[in-house]
Amino acid sequence: MSNYNKSTNFAVKDTLTSGDPEKVVSGAEIDNEFNSIASAVTSKADKVPAATTDNFAALDANGNLKDSGDTSSSFVPTGFGVPTGSLTAFAATTAPPGWVECDGRAINRSVNSDLFNVIGTTFGNGDGSTTFNVPDLRGEFVRGWDDGRGVDSGRSFGSAQLDQMQRITGRISNRTAFVGDNVTENRGMVTGSENSSSRHTGGSTNSGGTFYFLDSANSPDARVSDTTDGETRPRNVALMYIIKT
Repeated sequence: MSNYNKSTNFAVKDTLTSGDPEKVVSGAEIDNEFNSIASAVTSKADKVPAATTDNFAALDANGNLKDSGDTSSSFVPTGFGVPTGSLTAFAATTAPPGWVECDGRAINRSVNSDLFNVIGTTFGNGDGSTTFNVPDLRGEFVRGWDDGRGVDSGRSFGSAQLDQMQRITGRISNRTAFVGDNVTENRGMVTGSENSSSRHTGGSTNSGGTFYFLDSANSPDARVSDTTDGETRPRNVALMYIIKT
């Protein structure tokens, strides 16, 4: 790549006295300057080897032009961009340029070197040599890493948890029943029944037991169709998590 250097200093010609033959600007001088300008512009601005149409040009470590891989839709000035490895919830089903859906996929380490340098193999080792995995956040809630606070202790960064319900404890007292009684109790979430072999007769207790069953769907005013199921969750909206590459 060439730099433009003037061959003729036209400003100096202006200082010469009238009649000095050097004061005259020749056509050859003008033509030479335009050719030098054209050569410098062509070599510096127009030539990007293996460039993709509409991508911005960038400089490599040696000052040579290269394809940046960025288009006008993904370009953000240095210092104002989103850091590589950032997560966000996206309100569409296709990730924008420069982002990848967090679906656990394996992506190339070289092509995505910036992201690989940030997250490494935390979320999967890929094929062990040329690829690595992005987080799989499909259907997941994201929780802040405890990092020694003690609220969610024992967790390593990037680890997953199964769903869980906080422990509920209480006490249920047996009732006294006599042979011949048919006893079925319904106390909301707790239901119980006693068979004849477990009932008291004249103050004595025969062999057997009283069985109680817990089902939160039977709690008062429970809307079984939409609030009881196979997991515990808050109200939510389904969006797509994406990660900056």
